[in-house]
Amino acid sequence: MNYTAPHDPWLTGHPTRYTELYDDCEFPSVPRTERHPWSQARSDFDEAFAQPEPRLVGYCASLTAVDEGFGTLLDELESIDELDRTVVVFMSDNGFACGHHGLWGKGNGSWPLNFWDTSVRVPAIVRVPGGATGRSEALVSATSLHATICDLAGVSLPPDAWGSGRSIAPVLRGDETTGAALVVVGSEYGLAA
Repeated sequence: MNYTAPHDPWLTGHPTRYTELYDDCEFPSVPRTERHPWSQARSDFDEAFAQPEPRLVGYCASLTAVDEGFGTLLDELESIDELDRTVVVFMSDNGFACGHHGLWGKGNGSWPLNFWDTSVRVPAIVRVPGGATGRSEALVSATSLHATICDLAGVSLPPDAWGSGRSIAPVLRGDETTGAALVVVGSEYGLAA
């Protein structure tokens, strides 16, 4: 499944039924802080700082579509009697600041690059048949996705000299509640501050 990206162009491509949900929303939970000095190098967010509401509508419309799509997928799997045989994963490639810390965008939305939680914490939903439910605070890494899928499928993990992740299947099954002690975050854009 694929969705309209929650970034610029903010309102292009979203079905009206999603954007209308946020008509007249003031987004009180989104901070309106002063622009961080690191964001001064990025002029492509000038409009977002000047008028954040339309961009927040697009951002929230995109996330609402993902929520609805995930539910539709689960309903369809249940209707064809495959829900209890299917692992479903939704994961994003990065977090996103919508004014948080005086920034718009992800880690490369500033210079020097930023690694605040809003930039590097990745939205993820995983449903494992018979697995844990609810929200986990376990510290995990996206580098573990391949090892985890192999583990859940009962497939041996192929040798990979560059592989750095370990299976988090025990956390997803509910057999373990803690993840890694440390997760290292890197960036393809260069060094972070």
